[in-house]
Formats: sequence, structure tokens, C-alpha cells
Amino acid sequence: MIGSLQITVPAGCMNDCGFCVYRQHATKFKTEWKSDHERWCKEVEKRLRYAADRVEAVMITSHGEPTLNMTYIEDIMGILKRATPWLAHVEIQTSGVGLTEENLDFLYELGVRVISLSLPALEKDKILDIMRVPAKYNYDPIKLSELIPSKGFTLRLSIAMTNWFDEYTLDDILNQLESIWTPDQVSFKKLIGADEVASKNYDRLAQEFRSRDYTRLELLPLGVWKYEAHGIGVVWNDDCMVSGEQEAPRYLILQPDGKLYTRWDTRASVVF
Repeated sequence: MIGSLQITVPAGCMNDCGFCVYRQHATKFKTEWKSDHERWCKEVEKRLRYAADRVEAVMITSHGEPTLNMTYIEDIMGILKRATPWLAHVEIQTSGVGLTEENLDFLYELGVRVISLSLPALEKDKILDIMRVPAKYNYDPIKLSELIPSKGFTLRLSIAMTNWFDEYTLDDILNQLESIWTPDQVSFKKLIGADEVASKNYDRLAQEFRSRDYTRLELLPLGVWKYEAHGIGVVWNDDCMVSGEQEAPRYLILQPDGKLYTRWDTRASVVF
């Protein structure tokens, strides 16, 4: 079983994150979405049917901020419900910037049940600074982390391990998560190819965490363990972009050209 089907939404981005993994590693794919919508829907449906028996969950993501293209998300969710109604575990990965209460209600109505909120730090001002969030959005990630569960979503924090974390111990980090953010799940992601902003202590922090007696809950299809720590499901993801050699694919990726791939960084990984 493959971990997830990653659906890439064609969208721009209001942020300018120096650690952006898509900017670092992703190949550009031309969208066929608007040029021939009916044909695109039929092709996407074929790919979704193929993927549905091979994956455990769906992740809506983007090379930018997916919620800037809610129409595309609505189209994709409509095809999913029609073609693969049993594939019900759907989450969206978002920076959270511009994610309004109205958008959350709409995503819930469409069938999304997990919000994966991307963070490069755990302090509001530092998050805004690292992501270079435009002031006009008046973004408050901590308030958003409170709003998301109140709307019925599972909250996952997808944490890009920037050098902000090098000033803190593992206990400092876990205490902030438990006392301030209170997520259901956390995924710590090692940055690859962004050396100027990447944490120098990721390996040490991950090793220290794994050496403790936290309960192993399950081995995920992507090859890493999920732990229970202070009531939070915790994952340490050393290779989120699958940059190394793999015996089997960790993801299927539906790109905006309507085709399935197994890697983010090369068209040679096309399935069909």
C-alpha cells in the first residue's frame, strides 16, 4: 500500500518562504484544467480510480497555496466523490494564510476532514517573518489553530524544521506544542536543499525523540513510525520530498497535467 495520493492544485502563493520545498525540488507541470475541462475531468477520473485501490489517503497540496484555487479543489472533490466514494480520508496542506472561516466551512462541506497547517516556527512573529507573509492578510496562525478544530477538523501541524528550532531543546518544542498549539498530530520535516534556513539540529532532535520511551503507534506506509507523545501523534519525516532512492513509491502524485507520477522532481516518474 502506498501512503497517499498527493493532488497538486495549480495556484500561486501570497508567501515567499525561503525554505519552500516545492520551489527547491518540484518540476513544473502545465495544467490542462481550463483548456478542455470535460476531457480533463474524464482523464483525472481514470487516474483517481487507478490510485484509489493503492493509497490510504488523499492529500490536497500545491506548488503554492492551494486555497487560492478553491474552484479546482471543488472540481477534484466532486470527481473523488463520484468515482471513488470509499476514499474518504482527505486532507489539505496549507500555509493557513488567507484561510477564512468561510473557506473552512466550504472545505468541510466538500468532504475535507484534516487540515495540515504548515509552520516554519512556533512563535507567531517569527512565522510571519520567515514566511514573509504580506501584512494585509493580518495572519494569526495560533488563532487559526484554535479555529480549525472548532470546525470539526483534525489539526495536523506540518513543521518545516528551519534554523529557528536550533535555539530550543526538544522539551521546549514539545511543551510549546502541548500548551499553545494543541494539535492532534505533528509531522516534523527535514529540509533538503535549503541549507541557509534549515535546522542544523534536526538529526539530533529526531534521534533524541526516538531514544525516549514514547509509544510507537504504527509504521506508516511512507516508512516512518508514528509515536504518541503528550497526547499528540508525532512523526519525524527525514525525506518528505522522496529525494533518495526508493524500492517502492511512497506517494502517487496527480499533477495539474492530469497524469500520475511517483516523484516530485522528474517527469520520468510518470505512471500514466
